[in-house]
Amino acid sequence: MPLITLSTDFGDQDYYVGALKGALLSVAPAATLVDLSHHLPMRSPAAAAHVLRHAATEFPAGTVHLAVVDPGVGTARRPVVVAALGYLWVGPDNGLLGFAAASPGACTRLLAHPSLRRSTVSPTFHGRDIFAPAAARLALGFPFVDAGPEINDAIQVPVPAVYDDGSRRWGRVIHVDTFGNLITNLGGEVLPADPAAIRVWLPGNREIRGARTYGDAEPGQLVALVGSCGQLEIAVAGGNAAATLDLGVGAEVALTTVTAAPSTIR
Repeated sequence: MPLITLSTDFGDQDYYVGALKGALLSVAPAATLVDLSHHLPMRSPAAAAHVLRHAATEFPAGTVHLAVVDPGVGTARRPVVVAALGYLWVGPDNGLLGFAAASPGACTRLLAHPSLRRSTVSPTFHGRDIFAPAAARLALGFPFVDAGPEINDAIQVPVPAVYDDGSRRWGRVIHVDTFGNLITNLGGEVLPADPAAIRVWLPGNREIRGARTYGDAEPGQLVALVGSCGQLEIAVAGGNAAATLDLGVGAEVALTTVTAAPSTIR
């Protein structure tokens, strides 16, 4: 049975999600539709990609992932399908699917075959008129190789650099989740085995100590820990770190296992 996930920034107050599902079920009425999120960061393919990549890869191989965060809808940006990581990924070529297109063995094709879209296409709703019909037909077995010509220049989301200066490792906040946790691009593999040895420095040379999980800290206490996506994150036990610290995406962080403050964070 076809399995299709949906990820959009459409919200739940308008007709857009309903229309998207109707377009899918009109082609594949037996498909199972799973909502990953319809509250992805609006008009931000880069931010949405973080959510998509960590949710979608939990699904069984063969799942078709339909993702629409598309501020360039109706422009020259390309509609694509990516075969990668055991899935098909359908959406706009604006960086949203860049992580899939860049994965080992991935292949990206334009959605060019006329049977993969409606006969009439609205310039403002490609989710309903192009991406949904394409996702449904691909889920039913339409040959991936017939979708359109292969491309090798899918747009990638710029990833902030992680670097060492000899005594500490520097990174940045790349996502703020619903709880206000500040998720960084520092992978858990660079952290010491003992969470108590973690020291993170934030703008203003504020020191945050490490913990294994949120409940290991006192209510209101700032902690640094490895979250469920395997990245270092800054949290407030029972609170909102982004609001408490007045920080967001792009804020610089420094990781060290010593207690001497590093030079001022830029």
